[in-house]
Amino acid sequence: TVECRRHDKAQKTSWLSTAAKETSSRAWNIRTLMDKDNVLRPERRTTLIARELACYNINIAAFSETRLAWEGSIEKLGGGYTFFWKGKAESEGRIHGVGFAIKTSLLKRLPDLPIGINERPISLRFLLNHRLIRAVFNLHIIPPQRKRPKMIRAVFNTAKLKHLDTHDELKQELEENLSIYLWEKRTPSEKWKTGKTVLGLKKRVHQDWFDENEDVIIKILNEKQNAFVDWQDDPTSTSKKDHFKHLQRKAQFQLQTRNFKKFFDALKTIYRPSRSGSTLIKDKAGITQHWAEHFNSLLSRSSSVDPKALDLVPQQPIKEDLDLPPSLGEVKTAISQMNTGKAPGKDGIMAEIYKAAGPKPIEILYNILSSVWEVEEMPKDFKDAIIIPLFKNKGSKADCGNYPGISLLSIAGKILNRLISNISENTLSEAQCGFRPVCNMIDMIFVVMQFLGKTEVLFQSSLTTYNNPSPSILIQGTKLKNVDNFKYLGRNISSDGSLDIERSSRLCKANQALGRLYTRVLNQHNISFSTKLIVYNAVVVTSLLYGSET
Repeated sequence: TVECRRHDKAQKTSWLSTAAKETSSRAWNIRTLMDKDNVLRPERRTTLIARELACYNINIAAFSETRLAWEGSIEKLGGGYTFFWKGKAESEGRIHGVGFAIKTSLLKRLPDLPIGINERPISLRFLLNHRLIRAVFNLHIIPPQRKRPKMIRAVFNTAKLKHLDTHDELKQELEENLSIYLWEKRTPSEKWKTGKTVLGLKKRVHQDWFDENEDVIIKILNEKQNAFVDWQDDPTSTSKKDHFKHLQRKAQFQLQTRNFKKFFDALKTIYRPSRSGSTLIKDKAGITQHWAEHFNSLLSRSSSVDPKALDLVPQQPIKEDLDLPPSLGEVKTAISQMNTGKAPGKDGIMAEIYKAAGPKPIEILYNILSSVWEVEEMPKDFKDAIIIPLFKNKGSKADCGNYPGISLLSIAGKILNRLISNISENTLSEAQCGFRPVCNMIDMIFVVMQFLGKTEVLFQSSLTTYNNPSPSILIQGTKLKNVDNFKYLGRNISSDGSLDIERSSRLCKANQALGRLYTRVLNQHNISFSTKLIVYNAVVVTSLLYGSET
């Protein structure tokens, strides 16, 4: 709140009149003035904010969400402002908080300094040459919220495993701390305590860079202000073109350094199509409900199977050896096949920990997997997953359908899945392909094309054509229509076995890809010819030649 008081004496209003004309005040939800604990540049955010206030010539700025502890003040000599704040106690959570930023030259004119009441209201009084202004505001007590238990999502510093000493130390600690009899009673925190003790968690300590780079920071802030002014003067596509040029140079650099993952990530940003409009849900409850409905429709679809349909499935001979528990060697093989550098499940145990473990922890895991095999009951931790939606850089960001979700499963559960996959690999038929090595979708398309190619009608009697009805297929009373063309695994299949429709479709898709690449990639002079050739082969040629092997 701000209280302005009037003075009736004429001799005291000379400077007040000037102050009234020059004083400009603003409110700013600053979100935070607090640096992290591992940052060696305390109160540096206030310096950046002082620079912004000076650009707009703000005399008094009221802040909310400062998130600083207790109360205090700090003067920024370079910016010319003094910051006052009031927040919660040091022992409480760093939430809320209010404050003022006042030009240091105006402090001597104030009758009182700002007074903080609590982490929400703060008061300031100053004198003006007009009538008394009263600010009225409402206060209400917010009920305390129930604190939710924090999930363990810290990441182990697995880079230390490259050192032989750390690798051996982890093995020794696991041998001493893990016991097969206490495994089921341990909490996730206790399970990962050994890895945390030996490896530690990844940390980033920001150095005190501000003073020595102050000129560079001021230059960047000025460029930001000038860019905003230019955009207001000419809100055309010029800035958008400059942005794409920056992305093109970035992609060129990633290719020169042979960082192909980041190269294709930058290429997706350049290549992505335009977005379409959608209805936006703004309230938090509605957003949560919409996400729940979206994943429920994807993952919890109801299905029913007719027992008669199961009887029609060709039965394979029973193999008794598949019912036997896996061996210790098969478990070790499954562990060695796990990919490193992947996000773990909610237990936080990464694949690197399993690979670096000694014989005893592997034996404990082997006993757990064997019990799963024999009892036919999977632990809950193996089945629970953390679903994270990732935007696919395609379509509207407001559409849940453009966020394919990935499930972060427990690494132990992934080891069990890999174990089952390895054991069942030799029993799968050639028709079961797709996510198997050597067997891909091209084989399925090849089989269909072979069947169509061998079908030839040499002679058909006219009497047979007129007297007999055409054959039909019924599925639950619904008659399937005869079509001349349909799409199977991305390939257009014609009833007569011709490739005319498929050729036209492939050429159309290749032309579309070429047209979208021409403006942003192929026609740019700041991208080398070798980069253009790689992009052309990766996008246009693959679109043109998909399924050509068949």
